[in-house]
Order: sequence, then C-alpha cells, then structure tokens
Amino acid sequence: MRSLIARLDHPEIETTEHPDITLVHNPSGWSISLFPSGIVTMENLDEADMAPRFMDGITREEALQLWSDLAKGALTALLERNWKQAAD
Repeated sequence: MRSLIARLDHPEIETTEHPDITLVHNPSGWSISLFPSGIVTMENLDEADMAPRFMDGITREEALQLWSDLAKGALTALLERNWKQAAD
C-alpha cells in the first residue's frame, strides 16, 4: 500500500486522466480514493443513493491508515471520522 500511495507524488500523475488511486473493500462495496492534493473520498459502490464523503488535507501517512482500516474491514472506525459531504 505504501508504494502505491507514493505514486501520488510522481510528477506524471498530474497529467493522467484520473490522477487518483483507489482501494475497494469488495465485501462491503466501500472504496477510498486518494488524490495528490490530499483530498480523500469514500463511497459505497453498491449504494448509488449514498452520497460520497470526502476529507482534505490528508497526509500520506493518514491515507495509509485509512486504506489499512478499509482493508481490515474496520468500517465503523472509518465512518466515524470527520467526513464531509458535498452538501455541507
């Protein structure tokens, strides 16, 4: 995971069509996408009517912790974080 997250710091990612990397927890449908700018989104791919959540100013270490929690299926801990929604 750490090496994937490190790709966010490669200069060429800014010129790609989709400058993010995503981890999906298949059993639950939740995914976390990381962007070079420090924005992180969390959404449930199985629940189209559920609004995606986001946070900004996330460090690479915080991103690693988010992905680690998702990989472990620690969804309650993830959902209790200070997420914002687009309507906020």
